[in-house]
Amino acid sequence: MKTESEQVFEAFCEQHGLRFRRIPVASKKSPDYGLSANGIDIIVEVKQLDESQDDKHRLERLSAGETIVDFDFTDDRVAEKIKRAANQLRPHSKNGLATVVCICDMRRLGGISPDNVKVAMYGTETAILEKRNRRVVAVRPIAPGGKRQCTPTTNTSISAVALLSCDQEQLRLRVYHNDYARVALSPQCLKDVSVGQYRLNPDRLPYDWQRLTVPSVSVVDAE
Repeated sequence: MKTESEQVFEAFCEQHGLRFRRIPVASKKSPDYGLSANGIDIIVEVKQLDESQDDKHRLERLSAGETIVDFDFTDDRVAEKIKRAANQLRPHSKNGLATVVCICDMRRLGGISPDNVKVAMYGTETAILEKRNRRVVAVRPIAPGGKRQCTPTTNTSISAVALLSCDQEQLRLRVYHNDYARVALSPQCLKDVSVGQYRLNPDRLPYDWQRLTVPSVSVVDAE
């Protein structure tokens, strides 16, 4: 039986004329879909982000008119989805195929941000203070920190992390490329689909997502 997120993924593919096929379940490590886009084969693992008990409680408080300020654990939850998907995608990456973790946020108070993805992939943003005689004399630019899922030696089987969301009944896709991927996802494979594609180099400034410009398509910003 298909999950809600798998139904959303298939609906997006059908809307944009993307050829897809379900991959037979051989084990718990089997990914969900094979996708063909502009002659490029891509393996896709669809992950669903459901409401936690904290999410439900937060919604109840908001519905009751409360103003709430609390910590958002979305970074950690996205990181966990990436970590689990990597095991399912690794055999296909080793065979030379591009792979994508597609995360569908099904929460009523959903909205995974680009920063959530950046922290999940490359770690908590860190600024190093340089001190002299107990005084701060310089602040180094923000750089990757701890808890990162994507490094030169970790989860290189993931070519990109994609966010699929439904905003006012319109399906939108954002793709965040992994700079450390064993097999890079060519931006050209989605040139005929209105998606936002982004990349950052963790070792260079600015340490933020940069929009990729892909010729031959009018791209709609998914933010």
